[in-house]
Amino acid sequence: MAFNQIGFIKKFLTFSPREGKNETKAGKYLTGLLEEVKINYSLQKFSLTIPQTVKAELTADAKNIPCAALCFASGEIDSKDNILSSLTHTEKNFPFIGFNPYCPGISATGRAIKHPALAIARDDLPIIFKAKKIKGIVKIKPVKHKSQNILAGNLTNPKNLVFTHYDSVYSGAVDNASGVAVTLKLIFDQSKLLKTTQFVLSGNEELCYDFPIYWGRGYRQFEKKYLHLMKQSRKIFIIDCVGNAPTQFLNDPYWVNEGFPVKNVKRLLSKTAMVTGNFPKLMKYYHSPLDTIDKLKKQYLDEAYHLVLKSLS
Repeated sequence: MAFNQIGFIKKFLTFSPREGKNETKAGKYLTGLLEEVKINYSLQKFSLTIPQTVKAELTADAKNIPCAALCFASGEIDSKDNILSSLTHTEKNFPFIGFNPYCPGISATGRAIKHPALAIARDDLPIIFKAKKIKGIVKIKPVKHKSQNILAGNLTNPKNLVFTHYDSVYSGAVDNASGVAVTLKLIFDQSKLLKTTQFVLSGNEELCYDFPIYWGRGYRQFEKKYLHLMKQSRKIFIIDCVGNAPTQFLNDPYWVNEGFPVKNVKRLLSKTAMVTGNFPKLMKYYHSPLDTIDKLKKQYLDEAYHLVLKSLS
């Protein structure tokens, strides 16, 4: 029976947000699926520290404004001097209130490293602008976490490497239950690929205390031990955020660096591609509770599967 991508995603979203303990549960679910069909796998375990939000509050003239932590450090925000798009690619060395200009809801992207920051919905900006007094409090607890990469396939001399990540911020249907679904379909429906390809289902791609690049830790853990496989492979694919539009294969250095921030990325660029959907669409619900299964279409998930399969054959 063919692997049901939509059915899998519906179940997988019950573990969301897939961070901390929920990431661990999601990982166990994935290994359980592999065991059910007797597919051999190994685990690359690693320890790290992740941010856990203890408190995130914002008031404008004593009115509560829905918000989320957008930082790795605790602190207070007592002015509206720094209100900016959280999509700006600058190091934010100050407390700020961030918003995603494309998303109507709270979008927790573009985090501050050393200072407190809060994310608000775009539509709440007028309230902030009009307020005479702003008060924000954010408390972050660094928490020890044990994550893992799930490795299936040829771990000796693979011709190709396929990466995806199974953790998430909020629900994470497009980002990245979609990529996990396509990867599992390749493993389950095309088991012959296990002889020539190494599949890496990575934990902890989203958030950890690695600075300045706080995402992609799982990928770097694989690189640390298996760089020789990455160098000798013919092709490297990272399946991330597919299914919301026709599939793209992006090998532009900017997008590869964003989606696959390993230390030797420049050396690997010529054979590496991001397999993804439509980024402008994604930004409308990126890292927000709006990233739900209704944003995905079966035809685009199937297309991603067939295109990657063709590239691996």
